[in-house]
Amino acid sequence: MPSISGRAANVMSRHLPWLGKKGTERQVKQFRQSGGTKGDTLMGKPVFLLDVVGRSSGELRPVMLMLVRRDDDLVVIGSNGGNPATPNWYKNLM
Repeated sequence: MPSISGRAANVMSRHLPWLGKKGTERQVKQFRQSGGTKGDTLMGKPVFLLDVVGRSSGELRPVMLMLVRRDDDLVVIGSNGGNPATPNWYKNLM
């Protein structure tokens, strides 16, 4: 069963995408301006900034992703906040 914060993220990603976008923009700005010392967590978990190139626009698109480690590897999961649709940043990487 997802946590309350997980359910909230799912609802926000499906029904209030503009709110999620504004939150991400704010976090990216804070992360960049501080050199990564601020805006480096989301719901208490570490995050990192990934810039991907838009497949149609060719523009850089910043994405804040959970920092998950497995031994010496980083694990990147395209969960889209629990939304069933594949996130665009993942499509841009493929």
